[in-house]
Amino acid sequence: MHWLRWGAAAALGLAAVAAPAGEITGTVTILGRRPAELRAGYVGVTRAGEKHSCFAGSTLSATRGSVTCTTYKPRISVMEFDAAGIRFRHERVEPGTYFVYVRAGDTATFGRRVTVAAGQAKVSVPIQVDLRRLGALKVAVSATGKPTNVLLVPSQPGGVPHAPDAWTTIGQDKDVRKGAVLFTGLAPGWYAVSLRTVHRESSEGGSWATFEDLGAWSVQIKPGRLQTIRVP
Repeated sequence: MHWLRWGAAAALGLAAVAAPAGEITGTVTILGRRPAELRAGYVGVTRAGEKHSCFAGSTLSATRGSVTCTTYKPRISVMEFDAAGIRFRHERVEPGTYFVYVRAGDTATFGRRVTVAAGQAKVSVPIQVDLRRLGALKVAVSATGKPTNVLLVPSQPGGVPHAPDAWTTIGQDKDVRKGAVLFTGLAPGWYAVSLRTVHRESSEGGSWATFEDLGAWSVQIKPGRLQTIRVP
């Protein structure tokens, strides 16, 4: 029996323990071809107003695997997979509202918003990952005279973010080339679209980028369709 153990996580805010924490558990049902990589996570805001997120992800071997994130104890995220299916659990989740998600590869993010109430021991969130009819988005960008970048983040209806800075775990961005960017392999649902100028620098110590927001829009991605929006 081969076991794969690998952990990855992203967290925002401080790990407060002011209120009793609960546990989010779920099973993952995949429709279509099984992806090579998968992550299970959450992002949201606690009742105390703190930003929390965490995820565990891995390549999916043909045998059996267990992935655990312990970076932000007491909060722990676990994803397990075997011939019987794929399961996840997020331990010590404080009361608040969260977007619980499963991301296939780098683009297709499926999930549900849930509320963890004070004193609630466990919340079950089964997630279906349908990879048979994904959508795509083309963002046509008017000339700004500066290098520009488009950020795309799954959101609530109308483009309201699931949590501040949610892009750190569930967003994706691309630099504008020839007046447009194309995002493919998108799960159906609402997305927030942000246009930003970008300034990139590098030195012996590494490279970095700074961004300035030029505007935000929302779009609803539909299965099997390429949609186009123009900004600004």
